[in-house]
Amino acid sequence: IQCQFIGSGLAILFLGMQHSQSIRNVIFQSCDLGNTHNNNGGGGSTTAQQPSSYNVEIIASALPLMNLTSLSLVDVNFPTEECLHYLIENIEYAKELKLLDLSQNKLDVRSVVQLSKSMNRQN
Repeated sequence: IQCQFIGSGLAILFLGMQHSQSIRNVIFQSCDLGNTHNNNGGGGSTTAQQPSSYNVEIIASALPLMNLTSLSLVDVNFPTEECLHYLIENIEYAKELKLLDLSQNKLDVRSVVQLSKSMNRQN
């Protein structure tokens, strides 16, 4: 909750979680998944870069490999519509997923239609 991932932190987390059959629920709330930070050496100065879809793509790519029954991505700031669409495409392959919470995020019409189709194919 209210987390921020720097560098490859989320990728390392999800790499480990892919190998666990006991993780069934994942919740990210008020995490800016579209924000990347670059630590400029030892001076401690952190500057924000352009929004990146890297973190969302990591989550999306891991979905088919995990046995999640619920995924909550509440108020996570999807940086682009394309990365949101990629996430939705991969939801179709998350065969155990029964609960998906994307509340407090901006969803375009295409995303909602795609999500509906993806959920129907899953049944």
